[in-house]
Amino acid sequence: MKTSLLLTSLIFAFLFTCAQNQISDSLTVNQTLKQNRFIEDTLWVIDSSKFYSSINNNLQLTGNYKVLSRDKNGNPLTGISRRKIQYYNFQNYYFDSVTYFSTNQVKVKKRLGWNILEQKWMDNKYSLYDNKGRILETYSKNWNVWENVYGDNGTKRLYSYDTAFTKEITDLYLPENNRWIHLKQYFAFKKDTNNVVKTLSQIWDENSEHWVNELKQERHIIDDLNISDLYNYVWDNEQQIWVNYEFHHSVHYEQSGIDSIFVYLWNTQQNVWEKSRLSTIKLNEESKPVYYKQLVVDTSLNNWVNEYKAEFEYYESGFNTVYYRWSTTTNEWNLTWQFINSFTPDSTTHTNQYEKWDTLLQQWTAIFRVVSKFDSRHNETEEAMQEWQAEFESWETRNKAVYFWSAFAPQLVETPTETEVCIYPNPTANLLHVVLSASNITNSIVTIYDMGGRTVLTTTFTNSETMLDISSLKKGVYLLSIRNKNGVVLRKVMKE
Repeated sequence: MKTSLLLTSLIFAFLFTCAQNQISDSLTVNQTLKQNRFIEDTLWVIDSSKFYSSINNNLQLTGNYKVLSRDKNGNPLTGISRRKIQYYNFQNYYFDSVTYFSTNQVKVKKRLGWNILEQKWMDNKYSLYDNKGRILETYSKNWNVWENVYGDNGTKRLYSYDTAFTKEITDLYLPENNRWIHLKQYFAFKKDTNNVVKTLSQIWDENSEHWVNELKQERHIIDDLNISDLYNYVWDNEQQIWVNYEFHHSVHYEQSGIDSIFVYLWNTQQNVWEKSRLSTIKLNEESKPVYYKQLVVDTSLNNWVNEYKAEFEYYESGFNTVYYRWSTTTNEWNLTWQFINSFTPDSTTHTNQYEKWDTLLQQWTAIFRVVSKFDSRHNETEEAMQEWQAEFESWETRNKAVYFWSAFAPQLVETPTETEVCIYPNPTANLLHVVLSASNITNSIVTIYDMGGRTVLTTTFTNSETMLDISSLKKGVYLLSIRNKNGVVLRKVMKE
């Protein structure tokens, strides 16, 4: 139930958030570097990337990324990136350096900005992470890149983690006093590792030198009834009490596969909760959304009325999502947007295309798309954002990233011996047995990939033998990977 409600929230955010160009930030490491890929017992890694942008109607090289060093298992240890910012006749640069843990996890990210007036590199951003991928510290200096102004003031955030809560403190630097002052602190209290049950934000009062309450959020989960309630409060500083603000009531209906979230706002005049909006999502047997709909309240009737909805359709080579908005004038649904996700039969090209409904022509009009290309080993080699030029009836590439892969020497990868792993039966139509020696059980993770490199199943060993149910997979060849402290074992698995 918790997973289903979380999915509801994620899809709600996804449906009405404009798609962003993922190649714009070279330091989004999980997007730019992707992941190490084992193909036919060979580790393929990205050595470098190049980034192109459309400037003065020409596609120009505006940045690059380069891995400087790797460990013996092929994971990057250090990397650098340089990007050019250009707008008509104005241009500037920033320079990034990245340090990794030995697990392809970012440890430190640093950014320098080019000061055109003084002709020198200056500190701009700094981020520090732990080996679990959690951010520990960030620091940023004000830099107006368009006006070539480098400010002396800046902000920093410090994060701390405990089994019971997470804490974040934001500070501001005052150059005139040469000191840091507090701005805000935020707490997230956890019931267990994954469930946040309460959050609290406070602002710093410089006069009293004390933290003052600002916002609070409390979550109550009733698993037996498939209900989750979320209360939002604001702090009344005059009365020194918490005041109701917003209430979310989430319900999961097991039989129909429908999740609903009712949102209420607090009426301070009458001291009652009033309806605000209702979100409903239906999932199929594979936990994929079939439709999503949001309703709002007609205050004159005190009843729910339609606002917008989305319908999802899945097929062998992709899926479509169509968005509608409700017309209160005609009392009918009107088409607005369409998102088309498709890939070619050989999986060498993957396209995400966005289209807008033309009410005059009564047809879909292409707006932009993201096209990804893959080599014969299904390693992504290119990702381009293109805009549709109706005048010329053609696509124009606005941004492009090119990735360069190479085979990492397999003899340098520590691999358990063949006798330490046993897989049977192979081929199989249903259950696949995986047996490990006692020395390999601890922290062993088994993952099955399709031939496109996509994860289709993953689990962790708790005993010397585990059974994987692959009956839901399509017939064909898959790659099974077992990772532990000794290295990686790869096996081909045939699904009948």
